[in-house]
Amino acid sequence: MKMKRCKYCHKIVSEHLDFCSHDCEKMAKLYFERWNKYKFLFSVIIGGVLIFMIGQTIFFPEYVFVSKILVMIIGLTLFIFPFGNTVDSLGVKNTVMIIRGLSVILMIVTIIFMNY
Repeated sequence: MKMKRCKYCHKIVSEHLDFCSHDCEKMAKLYFERWNKYKFLFSVIIGGVLIFMIGQTIFFPEYVFVSKILVMIIGLTLFIFPFGNTVDSLGVKNTVMIIRGLSVILMIVTIIFMNY
């Protein structure tokens, strides 16, 4: 039987609760409010950058530097808006930590390979 977990920190809670504490409830509501407020902007930035990057790669493959800048923009967007689909399975806190960590790695790798 699967145990019910806090939606924010993912600790085990009793069956009739969604959060383990008032602080977790407050932080989770803040995350979901930000998600509802900025999900369109997040989607436009990520989608626009990906479409632009695909077009740039197809039509101007010699300008790889532009693609590296666009990857940096994706990394910054993910750092500012750490929205992910793993909230139900990992909790909000862990999801934000993982996405921000991956975005920092993406930006560092982009900076390292900027001159190649």
